[in-house]
Amino acid sequence: MNLLEERLASMNFKIIALKEIKGLYAGKVYRIHVLSDSQIKQSFIYKELAQERNNEISIYNSLSPYLKDYFPLIKIWQNTPQAILMNDLGDSVKISWKNLNSSTKVDQLRTIIQSLISIHSINPDIIKNNSIVDHRLTKEWQHECTKNLLKLANQVDWVKEEWFQLIEQAYNQLELFTPSILKVITHGDPHLENIFYNNGKVKFIDWEWVAMSSPLRDITILLQDIYELNIIDKIILISKELLNKEGLNMTSLQFNTDFYIFYSDHLAMMMSWEIEKFFFDLHTEQEIKNILDFKMIELQRINYQMNDLS
Repeated sequence: MNLLEERLASMNFKIIALKEIKGLYAGKVYRIHVLSDSQIKQSFIYKELAQERNNEISIYNSLSPYLKDYFPLIKIWQNTPQAILMNDLGDSVKISWKNLNSSTKVDQLRTIIQSLISIHSINPDIIKNNSIVDHRLTKEWQHECTKNLLKLANQVDWVKEEWFQLIEQAYNQLELFTPSILKVITHGDPHLENIFYNNGKVKFIDWEWVAMSSPLRDITILLQDIYELNIIDKIILISKELLNKEGLNMTSLQFNTDFYIFYSDHLAMMMSWEIEKFFFDLHTEQEIKNILDFKMIELQRINYQMNDLS
């Protein structure tokens, strides 16, 4: 009996099927079908964490009492190899996204943002053993995005020189701005692949990037899977409305400043990430070209708006 079988046997489950879920994950992820002692079939996700990427364990330990409605978590194994067991929530929101009409997409995003803002509204002072760090903006994603674009340019002939200039311009602009003083608990990676609907409720996975930051940190990551400008603009307005409704008040200047800062940084982050996926054959060349074309236009738009703000 291997370790995984032993761990599940201690919970009175017998594995009847197991499949590794391929992707760029911080460790190994498996979908497991089990049979309980009472002969009930269930499906779980088992995530064995890489040793250098295991802070998700401490996040779950710290936040579970306060955010359990948003976790699909069942069990944590603290001993090596550290791992978590989650309910299998099926397909992420992203799987069916392209098949939805614009109105349904906006409604879904509103519900997701409401859930994120509920998390943002939790007072961090009530959390016992609170070890949540402050998020710090750096030029990491400028460097990573530039590096991956250079690597991509060696493989395809359509990478544009002006893209490198846009990225540099964006980060030069960021040095002129300071995020607002409003800091809340942020998930840190709520793109559509990390979001699920389960029994009418929104659930989030991959909490390893939790940090204290502006609520716009989460909202601008959520927008990274949106490729329709009219929806992006609607979500910006909805976010302002819902933040104020929950008492997380920001002036227009504070909101716009935080939006431009985090959206620029996350555009670079997601471009770098999507290029990595192309290198691992998770995107076709046409797919990565479409992604970069759109995001570079967005980065140019944000650069213009930041110029106006300054």
